[in-house]
Amino acid sequence: DLAEKQADRLRSGINRVLQSMEIPGGAYGVSSVVMVSLGAPVDADDPYAVPAGVEQGGRPVTTEVLDQLQLAIINEGLWTHPASMILSSTHSDDDIDQTVNRYEAGLHAIRSADLI
Repeated sequence: DLAEKQADRLRSGINRVLQSMEIPGGAYGVSSVVMVSLGAPVDADDPYAVPAGVEQGGRPVTTEVLDQLQLAIINEGLWTHPASMILSSTHSDDDIDQTVNRYEAGLHAIRSADLI
């Protein structure tokens, strides 16, 4: 379905950004759900992945990093949690492109603050 296609597109875009910025982690998930792990390698091809060295439900980065990333992406005009998103069939290709670009800008902001 379209929501799943757009979620795949978003996961791929975020994974490209993380790879280009050399940030350990990855975007993964099932159907229209996008989960993002930062700070530890994750198998982005496994929709039920658990980041390396992290127990189920744990996070490889601190809550402070996620909070600052959330503020940074909000400042970029992206209103979502940085570690979990749900897509719908109304999200266009342009919406996904803007989300990836704004997420990347948020990552650059927290990197410039030496948080990641």
